[in-house]
Amino acid sequence: MKKIGILTFHYTNNPGSVLQSFALKKTIESLGYSCDVINYQKKGWKTETERRYFASLKKKSSILKCIVAFFLKKLKETPKNHAYKKFMEKYLTPFPKKPVNRNHLSFVSDYDCYVAGSDQIWNFSNSKVDSTYLLDFALNGKKRVSYAASIGSSSLPNHELFAKCLQEFDFISVRENSGLLALKGLTNKKIDVVLDPTLLLENDFWASFSNKLASKKRFVLVYMREKSISLFKAAEKYANENFCEIIEIAGFRSIGKNSKHVFLPNPKEWLAYIQQSEAVFTNSFHGVVFSINFNKLFFVELAKEAQVSTNSRLIDILHTFDLESRIISEQFSSSDYEPIDYNLVNDKLKKLRKDSIIFLRKALE
Repeated sequence: MKKIGILTFHYTNNPGSVLQSFALKKTIESLGYSCDVINYQKKGWKTETERRYFASLKKKSSILKCIVAFFLKKLKETPKNHAYKKFMEKYLTPFPKKPVNRNHLSFVSDYDCYVAGSDQIWNFSNSKVDSTYLLDFALNGKKRVSYAASIGSSSLPNHELFAKCLQEFDFISVRENSGLLALKGLTNKKIDVVLDPTLLLENDFWASFSNKLASKKRFVLVYMREKSISLFKAAEKYANENFCEIIEIAGFRSIGKNSKHVFLPNPKEWLAYIQQSEAVFTNSFHGVVFSINFNKLFFVELAKEAQVSTNSRLIDILHTFDLESRIISEQFSSSDYEPIDYNLVNDKLKKLRKDSIIFLRKALE
């Protein structure tokens, strides 16, 4: 049996990253291959919570920095992070058990094919310059494939590095059309645009995989990757008009006084909150992706001017399903938005899912 090794962003407490890693592994295994998520962790990589804590250090005195650093060390042992660790051990089973750095990757070399997985692994403004995710460590004769790799923005740094590494790939696919445009001209190889791995698994699977919430109360979900008062206010207005509670999921302190704040739920709980919500308000790519897969009513806020380059992945996924109308206007009113015709969306999703799996099957053969 051919053995596949995936390199992606799996070591994080971001539910979207963890679930896309799981979905890609599961899909490859369903095609009849043995598959590992290689336990590579870039030096200096931080979980979402760690990233926010480190950012806060810049604003504190040296004494407070020492205190925060001490508690940051303890942070990895909190129940929330432990829940993510348990999820990874059970569903991802990263190999080997102990994380490896770039120097050790040559010892993890008994794979027939390496897959540079999805998420923003080619966003080198995010992961810094780490050519490991361009599979430049792979020995000659090893097949190299990218599946739904994301640049994360519409611009591309390090053109020479990409041009050199892409020539060694056997099959190349990206997650967004903006990624295709950014890479076009750097290689004469065909570049496909495919679905995020989480969309390769149907909503029935995710519904059965998710946890069930104990409460039966109707609620609006606010899921924020970046803090936004305007997004919360739009959700609050919708909730008041429709007599719903507000549940707020974020890796920072709550914005609303009357909302229920859920800090870093584990991936299966996170799925349940999306699935069982009345509506989703989000500025997250995977918040949108799972809203679509669960056929939920949802509204999207694009980033402000300072992060405008990060909007490309949101615009791309909305454009793919003709859902640009879900972008929140400055003066939000739910009456301004037409209901989503999920018959049309699901027909398109079914075709794109089929095409994406065909690409993956062909790439791995």
